[in-house]
Amino acid sequence: MFATNNQISGRQTARLLLFDMLGYSALLIPAELARTAGRSGVFSIIFGVLAGFIYLRLLKKLICRMDGSYSECLRKCFGSIGGNLVKAGYSIYFLLLAGRVAAILGELVVSELLEKQFRVIIFLIMVLVYYGVSGGIEGRARIYEILFWILLIPLFVMMLFALPGVDTDYWLPVMLENTFTILQGSYRVFLCISVLFLVPFVSEYVKEKEQVYDSAKRALMWTGGILAALYLILLGLFGKNALGTLDYPVVTMMSRIQITGGFLKRTDTFMFGIWFFTLYALLNSMVFFAEKLWSHGKGRRNVWLLGEILVVYLLANTFYYSEGFKMLCEKFFYYVGTPFIVIVPVLLCFLLSGCASTELENREFPTILTVAAESDFTREWLDGLQEGTKKVDYNHLKVILVERGFLENEESMAEMLGVLKDDKNVPLNAYVVTTEKLKELKEGEKELEKPLGDYLEELLEHADTMKKETYPTIGLLYQEAENRMETIYIPTIDMVEKKPEITSYEVYKRGAAVGQVSSDVALLSFFVGNQMKEYVLQLDVNNYVRLSNARNEIVIHEVRENSGLLKKQVKVEIECDGKILRHVYDVEQENVEEWLEAQIKDYMNKKAAKALESGIDITNSFKKLGKEREWYLYYTQSPNFYEQDIEIIFDIDIDWID
Repeated sequence: MFATNNQISGRQTARLLLFDMLGYSALLIPAELARTAGRSGVFSIIFGVLAGFIYLRLLKKLICRMDGSYSECLRKCFGSIGGNLVKAGYSIYFLLLAGRVAAILGELVVSELLEKQFRVIIFLIMVLVYYGVSGGIEGRARIYEILFWILLIPLFVMMLFALPGVDTDYWLPVMLENTFTILQGSYRVFLCISVLFLVPFVSEYVKEKEQVYDSAKRALMWTGGILAALYLILLGLFGKNALGTLDYPVVTMMSRIQITGGFLKRTDTFMFGIWFFTLYALLNSMVFFAEKLWSHGKGRRNVWLLGEILVVYLLANTFYYSEGFKMLCEKFFYYVGTPFIVIVPVLLCFLLSGCASTELENREFPTILTVAAESDFTREWLDGLQEGTKKVDYNHLKVILVERGFLENEESMAEMLGVLKDDKNVPLNAYVVTTEKLKELKEGEKELEKPLGDYLEELLEHADTMKKETYPTIGLLYQEAENRMETIYIPTIDMVEKKPEITSYEVYKRGAAVGQVSSDVALLSFFVGNQMKEYVLQLDVNNYVRLSNARNEIVIHEVRENSGLLKKQVKVEIECDGKILRHVYDVEQENVEEWLEAQIKDYMNKKAAKALESGIDITNSFKKLGKEREWYLYYTQSPNFYEQDIEIIFDIDIDWID
């Protein structure tokens, strides 16, 4: 089947999860919050949804560390017996929630459509559930994708028609309730949206597991927004006390809406479809994953599924006819069920981060990826298949060290970026550095107190004068390969006194390496781009200054020269603090600062002009061309002429500090 081939899209996943959360929470949350948090219920929704995002972040980590299905992951981490016990706990939760949802769905059908036919209605619903689950997750995903706007647009229209009846006086005063009741309401919100625990289960049916987190995040944002809007509308329609007495206030709201023209008086009946399909979606999910949680042979699958359907049928009837059983199960969800589905992923994250010894023996966790000039960078090469049977896990990668010969080969770099872009395990924040002496660096690693990857990461991140985002990452190179707008300086690493140091920089201009520059040029460019905390400038052997708190602005415009010709000028306006670190010169003391400012300006202008001769713009002004429409249209078509046509001028205002 399509679903077993992991081909559900991220959009379908988002809509599945939205339907699973929305109907159940929209029906139950408003009345619950009115009874607990009252007029402050909207804050409970906000806090509950925020808790959902935190929970979702934890699930994201779990998905990244999972190797195989969630069921297999439980068995690996908790052992055979422990894994089966945890799966049994999930099964109980699945079936009880399915029974509760089926009872609510049957109750709505009885109250809105058919009277006194609950058992028959539940039987027919179970037949539909059997049909839906048997068809797999793919069929349901496609149906919900079609129904998404068909259901949500009428809901938004009904909410819009309800607005004239909202009395905002019912909203005030807020925050009369104590903190405990607001947090209690938040927990009830979280209890309903904790259906997010399905994310690890769903991940095995999505082609790219990384899409699951983004899909769930979108679903949660939609759910939170709709819940907050609904609660404010319902509170304004009914008031706190009346809202708390209603079983399903959002359904009652529909009966109060008056639509001009008289063509549709019973909007509650018309809107019943929203709650039917969203509750049916959640009911299907519970039964589907309860059935998939255990491994069965094909011959036994239908028997197991029929058994689950029968259990849910019995539970639904018990929920409907026994108030005591319903209250008991509500306490189960509140005190046992929800903590259980939260704690299990937390434990799995710790267990998977530690990894079993057998897994560690079969995995490598490099902190550095070295790419030699002659490397043939392919998917197989990246997986390390040439080194044996161990699986290479790049989640802990910190630095990519590329030999200069490879970096300056545009075709090879394009191939490397393409391969890395498709590998979701390679962190986007891994730094990129280059070297001409890859062999020496590898040999010199033996003299270091730590792995080369860790050493280089600290070298880049612990530079006191630099901001953390100064140095290029693989993510920056990805985007620049497409945008081709920036000038990037890639640190060149060499061995200095048996330790790796940055000795110069490779210029990576608009998607291609164009040569090396000295550290002086790169540091000036970093300073101009506001990427440095402070800039220590050596004007000559006798004069050192430190510039800090820079507030630099780049202005691009045309100026007319005395000859009448127009000159394209990039002006760098610098405002910063300055401190004299050393000065030895025969100048009157009161003129020293003015003299130094002129020397700094002259130094920068000369460095900028020299770099332009080599086709390097230290101001990185090419990406600012959007401010000058004519420049943008011309130079994006003829980028190679840009550095030839411009001149760079510095204007400096230094506030000297004693």
